[in-house]
Amino acid sequence: MEITKLKISQADFESAVPAATTKNSDVFEVLAPSIEQEVPWITATILGQKGQGTCLANNGPLSELAKGLACKYAFLNNMRSLDLVLTSTGFGIVSTQDTAPASQARVDALEEELKVNILRTRDSLLTELTKVDGWSDEECAQLQIGTVFYQYAHFLMYTGMKGTSEKWFSVHPYILNADLFLRSKISNNQMDSLLMAIRKNSLNDAQKQAVLK
Repeated sequence: MEITKLKISQADFESAVPAATTKNSDVFEVLAPSIEQEVPWITATILGQKGQGTCLANNGPLSELAKGLACKYAFLNNMRSLDLVLTSTGFGIVSTQDTAPASQARVDALEEELKVNILRTRDSLLTELTKVDGWSDEECAQLQIGTVFYQYAHFLMYTGMKGTSEKWFSVHPYILNADLFLRSKISNNQMDSLLMAIRKNSLNDAQKQAVLK
């Protein structure tokens, strides 16, 4: 069984969300409609038409990352409404009245782990998209790479803070303020030039030093 234009299979889903691995296809089948809904959203906000075209043309890293992100978002957005049970292989769906749902602490831990995993997957996906010809000109490219501090990996490397998803989103106002400050020093044109070079994966040595600083 394969779903969406990206042809996502149960194997793709379980590779992306190992905790949802089961002996049958219950979890995948329940989440199939949600996965279907995630793909257009990911296409509109991250992949763009150029990225989607590349995914459909081959089964390389970009396609695998896009499939994985759709599956992870679908599971994250629905896990609270599923009756999850902890099994020997991961989390399954409660199928009988005699099976107790997984504890709140277990589900909370899984949710945070998944949120962080999504941020890491997004980082990798954006890295691959910068290699796609024409993606840099799409609106979603400007949305996703709007400052030089756009990756979750940057947060881990430069802040020294433990990497929870909540902390990452909490620093966004500071990132935007820093971007405005830098633009006041080097001009909008210079900053926009650096960002376009990042989106095109074409930074020269001088630009790399500027971005790093």
